[in-house]
Amino acid sequence: MKTDLERVYKYIDAHAQDFVQNLIKLIRQPSTSATSEGIEECSVLVEKMMNEVGFSTKILQGEKGNPVVFGEMKSEISDKTLLFYDHYDTQPPALSKDGSATHSVVK
Repeated sequence: MKTDLERVYKYIDAHAQDFVQNLIKLIRQPSTSATSEGIEECSVLVEKMMNEVGFSTKILQGEKGNPVVFGEMKSEISDKTLLFYDHYDTQPPALSKDGSATHSVVK
C-alpha cells in the first residue's frame, strides 16, 4: 500500500501539465491592482477555476478594495480546517534603467 505522500506526488506528476496550463491562464488575465484593470474579470476567473475543482464559492465585495474570492470545500472524512490566503492582483510593469517598461511575456 502506498503512503499518502506517495499518492500526492503521483497525482502531482500526473497533473503537472494541467497545473501549468491553469497558471498560464491566470498570468494571461490582466489584474492590475493600481489601475483596477481586469480585477473584476480575474476574480470571476478565479471563482470559476475553484468551482471546477469542487469548491463552493462566493465573490465578496466591500465598499473599498478588490473583490475577495471565498471558497469552501467540506470533507467527508475530517472536521479539520485548512486555510489558504492568496492574492490574484498584479502590479504595473516596472521601468528599467533606460526608462522603458518591462513586461512579462507568456508564450
